Amino acid sequence: MKKLLPHIAFAFLLVLACTKEATVITSFDFTASVEHDSIATINVIQPTRLIISPDRVAETQKFSFKYTLRGGSGAFMAKDSVPPLPIDEWVELDSLNVELGYLASTVGDHLIDGIIKDEDGREQPLTIRYTVRHSDLQVSATSSMNTLDFQTPVPVTLRIASNSPDTTLTYKI
Repeated sequence: MKKLLPHIAFAFLLVLACTKEATVITSFDFTASVEHDSIATINVIQPTRLIISPDRVAETQKFSFKYTLRGGSGAFMAKDSVPPLPIDEWVELDSLNVELGYLASTVGDHLIDGIIKDEDGREQPLTIRYTVRHSDLQVSATSSMNTLDFQTPVPVTLRIASNSPDTTLTYKI
Protein backbone atom coordinates (compact mmCIF):
# COMPACT_ATOMS: atom_id res chain seq x y z
CA MET A 1 0.00 0.00 0.00
CA LYS A 2 2.89 2.36 0.79
CA LYS A 3 4.24 1.85 -2.74
CA LEU A 4 0.86 2.61 -4.26
CA LEU A 5 0.21 5.81 -2.27
CA PRO A 6 2.69 8.07 -4.22
CA HIS A 7 1.15 6.89 -7.51
CA ILE A 8 -2.37 7.64 -6.30
CA ALA A 9 -1.27 11.08 -5.04
CA PHE A 10 0.42 11.82 -8.38
CA ALA A 11 -2.70 10.75 -10.31
CA PHE A 12 -4.88 12.93 -8.06
CA LEU A 13 -2.60 15.97 -8.61
CA LEU A 14 -2.56 15.31 -12.36
CA VAL A 15 -6.37 15.25 -12.52
CA LEU A 16 -6.55 18.37 -10.36
CA ALA A 17 -4.02 20.20 -12.55
CA CYS A 18 -5.84 19.27 -15.76
CA THR A 19 -9.17 20.55 -14.51
CA LYS A 20 -7.78 23.86 -13.24
CA GLU A 21 -8.70 26.82 -15.47
CA ALA A 22 -5.84 29.06 -16.52
CA THR A 23 -6.03 32.53 -18.01
CA VAL A 24 -3.47 33.50 -20.64
CA ILE A 25 -2.87 37.23 -20.83
CA THR A 26 -2.18 38.33 -24.40
CA SER A 27 -2.35 42.10 -24.03
CA PHE A 28 -1.04 44.58 -21.51
CA ASP A 29 -1.55 48.24 -20.66
CA PHE A 30 0.37 50.60 -22.91
CA THR A 31 1.21 54.24 -23.45
CA ALA A 32 1.34 56.05 -26.78
CA SER A 33 3.24 59.13 -27.90
CA VAL A 34 3.97 61.00 -31.11
CA GLU A 35 7.18 62.64 -32.40
CA HIS A 36 7.14 65.29 -35.15
CA ASP A 37 8.22 68.81 -36.00
CA SER A 38 5.39 71.22 -35.31
CA ILE A 39 6.22 73.45 -38.31
CA ALA A 40 5.18 71.95 -41.65
CA THR A 41 5.14 73.13 -45.27
CA ILE A 42 2.00 72.92 -47.36
CA ASN A 43 1.96 69.95 -49.78
CA VAL A 44 5.18 68.51 -48.29
CA ILE A 45 4.99 65.25 -46.33
CA GLN A 46 5.86 65.94 -42.68
CA PRO A 47 7.49 62.88 -41.01
CA THR A 48 5.53 61.77 -37.95
CA ARG A 49 6.31 58.82 -35.68
CA LEU A 50 3.81 56.99 -33.49
CA ILE A 51 5.46 55.23 -30.55
CA ILE A 52 3.61 52.52 -28.61
CA SER A 53 5.12 51.38 -25.31
CA PRO A 54 3.34 48.37 -23.79
CA ASP A 55 4.03 47.37 -20.17
CA ARG A 56 5.11 43.99 -21.57
CA VAL A 57 5.60 43.05 -25.20
CA ALA A 58 3.36 40.24 -26.41
CA GLU A 59 3.98 39.12 -29.99
CA THR A 60 0.28 38.50 -30.53
CA GLN A 61 -0.79 41.96 -29.34
CA LYS A 62 -2.00 44.12 -32.24
CA PHE A 63 -2.67 47.84 -32.34
CA SER A 64 -4.80 50.07 -34.57
CA PHE A 65 -4.81 53.81 -35.28
CA LYS A 66 -7.62 56.22 -36.15
CA TYR A 67 -7.57 60.00 -36.56
CA THR A 68 -9.94 62.90 -37.12
CA LEU A 69 -9.18 66.47 -38.16
CA ARG A 70 -10.41 69.22 -35.84
CA GLY A 71 -8.63 72.01 -37.67
CA GLY A 72 -6.95 72.32 -41.05
CA SER A 73 -7.11 70.03 -44.03
CA GLY A 74 -4.74 67.16 -44.72
CA ALA A 75 -4.17 63.43 -44.30
CA PHE A 76 -1.72 60.91 -42.90
CA MET A 77 0.17 58.69 -45.28
CA ALA A 78 1.79 55.39 -44.42
CA LYS A 79 5.42 55.18 -45.43
CA ASP A 80 5.62 54.71 -49.22
CA SER A 81 1.85 54.43 -49.62
CA VAL A 82 -0.74 56.08 -51.76
CA PRO A 83 -3.64 56.78 -51.14
CA PRO A 84 -3.61 58.40 -47.69
CA LEU A 85 -4.91 56.66 -44.59
CA PRO A 86 -8.69 57.09 -44.39
CA ILE A 87 -9.98 59.61 -41.87
CA ASP A 88 -12.02 58.23 -38.94
CA GLU A 89 -11.36 54.57 -39.83
CA TRP A 90 -9.26 52.05 -37.89
CA VAL A 91 -6.02 51.03 -39.59
CA GLU A 92 -3.96 48.16 -38.19
CA LEU A 93 -0.38 49.08 -37.29
CA ASP A 94 2.48 46.75 -38.18
CA SER A 95 4.91 47.65 -35.38
CA LEU A 96 5.32 49.53 -32.11
CA ASN A 97 7.25 52.29 -33.89
CA VAL A 98 5.24 53.51 -36.88
CA GLU A 99 6.57 55.99 -39.44
CA LEU A 100 3.82 58.11 -40.98
CA GLY A 101 3.78 61.35 -42.91
CA TYR A 102 1.25 64.17 -42.63
CA LEU A 103 0.41 65.92 -45.90
CA ALA A 104 -1.26 69.30 -45.30
CA SER A 105 -3.35 70.80 -48.09
CA THR A 106 -4.06 74.16 -46.41
CA VAL A 107 -1.94 76.63 -44.47
CA GLY A 108 -2.65 77.54 -40.85
CA ASP A 109 -3.01 75.62 -37.62
CA HIS A 110 -3.87 71.93 -37.93
CA LEU A 111 -5.23 70.01 -34.95
CA ILE A 112 -5.59 66.24 -35.18
CA ASP A 113 -7.13 63.88 -32.63
CA GLY A 114 -5.70 60.38 -32.87
CA ILE A 115 -6.45 57.18 -30.98
CA ILE A 116 -4.36 54.05 -30.67
CA LYS A 117 -6.18 50.97 -29.41
CA ASP A 118 -5.34 47.33 -28.82
CA GLU A 119 -7.41 44.23 -29.52
CA ASP A 120 -8.95 44.30 -26.04
CA GLY A 121 -10.31 47.81 -26.60
CA ARG A 122 -7.80 49.71 -24.46
CA GLU A 123 -7.35 53.15 -25.99
CA GLN A 124 -4.74 55.89 -25.74
CA PRO A 125 -5.64 59.33 -27.15
CA LEU A 126 -3.12 61.50 -29.01
CA THR A 127 -3.31 65.18 -29.91
CA ILE A 128 -1.13 66.22 -32.84
CA ARG A 129 -0.60 69.87 -33.83
CA TYR A 130 1.07 71.36 -36.88
CA THR A 131 1.54 74.94 -37.99
CA VAL A 132 1.50 74.76 -41.78
CA ARG A 133 3.20 77.48 -43.81
CA HIS A 134 3.66 78.26 -47.47
CA SER A 135 6.82 77.14 -49.20
CA ASP A 136 9.75 79.48 -48.55
CA LEU A 137 10.03 81.13 -51.98
CA GLN A 138 12.17 84.15 -52.83
CA VAL A 139 11.75 86.11 -56.08
CA SER A 140 14.07 88.92 -57.20
CA ALA A 141 14.15 90.93 -60.43
CA THR A 142 17.17 92.97 -61.55
CA SER A 143 17.99 95.01 -64.64
CA SER A 144 21.11 96.64 -66.04
CA MET A 145 19.09 99.76 -66.94
CA ASN A 146 19.20 102.73 -64.56
CA THR A 147 16.16 104.46 -66.06
CA LEU A 148 12.91 102.85 -67.09
CA ASP A 149 10.64 104.47 -69.66
CA PHE A 150 6.94 103.73 -69.68
CA GLN A 151 6.00 101.07 -72.28
CA THR A 152 9.62 100.48 -73.31
CA PRO A 153 10.96 96.93 -73.21
CA VAL A 154 13.73 96.43 -70.63
CA PRO A 155 15.91 93.34 -70.11
CA VAL A 156 15.22 91.87 -66.69
CA THR A 157 16.87 88.99 -64.84
CA LEU A 158 14.41 87.06 -62.73
CA ARG A 159 15.71 84.81 -59.94
CA ILE A 160 13.51 82.36 -58.10
CA ALA A 161 14.91 80.50 -55.11
CA SER A 162 13.21 78.02 -52.84
CA ASN A 163 14.44 76.91 -49.43
CA SER A 164 11.61 74.42 -49.25
CA PRO A 165 12.28 70.70 -48.81
CA ASP A 166 9.83 70.18 -51.69
CA THR A 167 11.93 69.57 -54.81
CA THR A 168 8.88 69.21 -57.05
CA LEU A 169 7.78 72.86 -56.94
CA THR A 170 7.16 74.36 -60.37
CA TYR A 171 6.88 78.01 -61.36
CA LYS A 172 4.86 79.57 -64.15
CA ILE A 173 5.70 83.07 -65.42
